[in-house]
Amino acid sequence: MAKENVIPTRQELMRLKNKRKSVKRGHKLLKDKRDNLVQIFMSNYRIALKMRGELEEKYGEIMKRYNFAMLNIDEEYLELLAKNPDTKIRIFSETKNVLGVKIPEMDVKVSGNFLNYSLAQTNHHLDVSLKNLRELLPDLVKLVELEFKVRRLATEIEKTRRRVNALEYVILPEIDQNVHYIQAKLAEDALQTTVRLMKMKVKIAD
Repeated sequence: MAKENVIPTRQELMRLKNKRKSVKRGHKLLKDKRDNLVQIFMSNYRIALKMRGELEEKYGEIMKRYNFAMLNIDEEYLELLAKNPDTKIRIFSETKNVLGVKIPEMDVKVSGNFLNYSLAQTNHHLDVSLKNLRELLPDLVKLVELEFKVRRLATEIEKTRRRVNALEYVILPEIDQNVHYIQAKLAEDALQTTVRLMKMKVKIAD
């Protein structure tokens, strides 16, 4: 059904046809953007899922060794070490624009010595678990980056999907209805004009 404020003139018909072309172009661009975002999302999602599984397995092994190490180490000594860390961890983040989506890119820098304790008061299992944890840290930060990226892509995909649907199922059908209404109205007016002219010719002929 056409809007009540639609004026059935040729100028309005031309305006609506031009608007339809513009909306169709915008609709195609948004669909292309959505499809590209979905491809990027799926690629990163698969990588993140695989990476999370691998890191959880590695972290589980580290914690097993760490818990085993704790059986023979004084807890008060460990608390003292924790209060006086020798290692500094700095995480850097910058933003990258991917199809209009702000994506974080992260990096980690570690300085100092993870093994900042007396080897005589600990054991080999603690050394290995901390060393492995240190090696795992860049991958953990990378996983955080990937999961941030996946969440932001998912949000943008949903937003773009809603805009595509609005154009496809609301705006374009409304424009088409108004175009058809004006075309029908103009055809009706043209027919009435033709009938009047024919009547006038008949009267003149008489």
